[in-house]
Amino acid sequence: MLICIHSTSYKRDPGTVSEGLKKISAKAITQDLKGGMTDADLMKKYGLSFQALQDLFAKLTAAKIASPDYFTRRAMKQAKVKSEPAKARICP
Repeated sequence: MLICIHSTSYKRDPGTVSEGLKKISAKAITQDLKGGMTDADLMKKYGLSFQALQDLFAKLTAAKIASPDYFTRRAMKQAKVKSEPAKARICP
């Protein structure tokens, strides 16, 4: 399965498949996600802007290749946000 991203959403490079679209293999992006690539790594590898990466994630979700919860957990992990609330500290 190929996922198409519109030209207004990605950084132009000479390796684009056709004018106005960039095609990315769903299998390749899924393997990269499972391999632990960060958003910055994915953007660099595929020549995507931040918005294009978000569009790609939305298309993966719409195709039921990944769930919205997966991307939420992934974003929290990259931001190093704890999922549990912090315990209150009592000052002496």
